[in-house]
Amino acid sequence: MVHLVEEMSPDERAELFDELPAGVVKRLLQQLSPEQRQATATILGYAEGTAGRVMTTEYVRLRRGLTVGEALSKIRNDNF
Repeated sequence: MVHLVEEMSPDERAELFDELPAGVVKRLLQQLSPEQRQATATILGYAEGTAGRVMTTEYVRLRRGLTVGEALSKIRNDNF
């Protein structure tokens, strides 16, 4: 179960955690990697129903001057 939860994006994980009992969430959080725990905690810190609660903590940084096609290609290929 922990492996599956670790592979989820932080926003998906937060949505799942909203549906689980608090005790289960606490145990799962303790078993996540520090990076995933922090990303999840960031999102869980926002009130339910807000944009912050459904955002992602992942971002893409692209260099200036790329065409839209080049930017999309880099994003799709994870070459950023």
